[in-house]
Amino acid sequence: MQQKAAANDEGNFGLVLGDGYMKGVVAQLDASEDMAIKFIDDKDLQEAVLEAYLPYGKARMANQEHCPIGELLGPDTRWTPR
Repeated sequence: MQQKAAANDEGNFGLVLGDGYMKGVVAQLDASEDMAIKFIDDKDLQEAVLEAYLPYGKARMANQEHCPIGELLGPDTRWTPR
């Protein structure tokens, strides 16, 4: 893309960028569709994916890493700055 930017003016580069971006989106769509169909059709894959995500402790820990601190502390905990 950098070479294309250097070889084109801003207007032409916008056309090149738009075309390249669209091709990337379509390629990703194809890959996602293939993956979704494989998952739907393959019971072994479904089991493997669910088994990987099944450990409750890991799921709970992942939630704690990304949830608001108030959820971790509970509704009765109040923090006041000093």
